[in-house]
Amino acid sequence: MRFARVLGFLGVLLLLLSACSTDQPTPVAATAAPLAQTPAADTTTATRQPAIVQTPASDQVGTVTGHIIRLPTKGDPEPLAGAPLYLGAILKNPDGQDRLVEVSPETSPKTSADDQGRFVFSNIPPGRYGLMLDTPVGTLLLNNPETGGDLIVEVTGGKVLDLGELKYQLDY
Repeated sequence: MRFARVLGFLGVLLLLLSACSTDQPTPVAATAAPLAQTPAADTTTATRQPAIVQTPASDQVGTVTGHIIRLPTKGDPEPLAGAPLYLGAILKNPDGQDRLVEVSPETSPKTSADDQGRFVFSNIPPGRYGLMLDTPVGTLLLNNPETGGDLIVEVTGGKVLDLGELKYQLDY
């Protein structure tokens, strides 16, 4: 019994230590169709390609676009160039209510903001997703700047959803 407790404690400690890493995540290509990467997903170059919004290829997939801006405590607003963004799956409780947003770097739709902070998710299956920002301190579910609630997007097949300007004060 004591061995199981020690083993459980070591497992939790290992999880906490791995979550404390300040290393940036390595960009991962989507592995499941039709979660295609957008042209803005390459964060390895000094100059990122501008985000290009294309009409969805069919009514089976949609597009999500927006412009993410950082509001520093001092100075002018600045685009969050290269910001890694995900669309996380919404998990429901047994009563069918939204409870959590899950993101997987291997399978969740991912893109990166261009030099102006614009981003595009292309070929996204219809459904509801949480917009998440990967930061040095962890992956954050963004809030809706107008309401303060979680930023949940509804992707519709054959449509482009423009989230507009998303402005955030980020302390990292």
